[in-house]
Amino acid sequence: MRKTLLPALAALLLTAAPAAGHDFWASAPGAAAGSPVTVVFGYGHGFPDVEAAEDADFETRFQAPRLVGADGKDVPLSKGKDAMTYVTQAPLPAGTYFALTRNKPGFGSRTPDGYRRGSRKDNPDAVTCTISYRFGKEVLALGGPAQGYDKPQGQEIEIVPQKDPSSLKAGEPFPVKVLFRGKPSPGTEVKAFFAGFTKDNVASAFAAQADKEGLVNIIPLAPGDWLAKAGEEADYSDKATCDRESYGASLTFKVQ
Repeated sequence: MRKTLLPALAALLLTAAPAAGHDFWASAPGAAAGSPVTVVFGYGHGFPDVEAAEDADFETRFQAPRLVGADGKDVPLSKGKDAMTYVTQAPLPAGTYFALTRNKPGFGSRTPDGYRRGSRKDNPDAVTCTISYRFGKEVLALGGPAQGYDKPQGQEIEIVPQKDPSSLKAGEPFPVKVLFRGKPSPGTEVKAFFAGFTKDNVASAFAAQADKEGLVNIIPLAPGDWLAKAGEEADYSDKATCDRESYGASLTFKVQ
């Protein structure tokens, strides 16, 4: 991890982000107290637009999303209109909820012939191998301010709000804490952008590295739907199988 703190978007500095990887998120568009809530499993290059997946492909690559109440109990979800959409089985009362998504960890190898799924054992000519873990989260405040928004939800890497995400205004700091395996992750880079900032989300509107307590003040300079993301890496335990473990977390939020 790099330790030098980047300026928080001084003079609208734009930071380039790799274009190759897909973004990964959770969202619940239009969620309101007293109505059924739709949870969207977000995946693609064009946040908040979602790339479609067939049922079999979804089940191979992803776990079904969860909706968790402030009491820590899961709210039952049923399959919606497509593989990426789930709906509560009943209208939700006012309260705070967490929409959570995650992938099914999978090996990927870079070979002389390009990228292939599978480990080194599947691809003996692999130059490098990585197993990827991805997590998404959105805090929903239905019918009032969010409560318990700073409670970690147990994701292996997680961006935890330190301020009510339902109260955010453009230009005001949004403090978050990055946790990796349940502990603050100093030096981890946090990037963020808003919907429509650039085509295919190839740049970030904000970037900074977490301090020694894992804290970052995101500065959302424009209203709209935002996606923040953070990543970490670790060595894989069996080098004959794979080299590295890659972890990615996202937090979606709205800014007024």
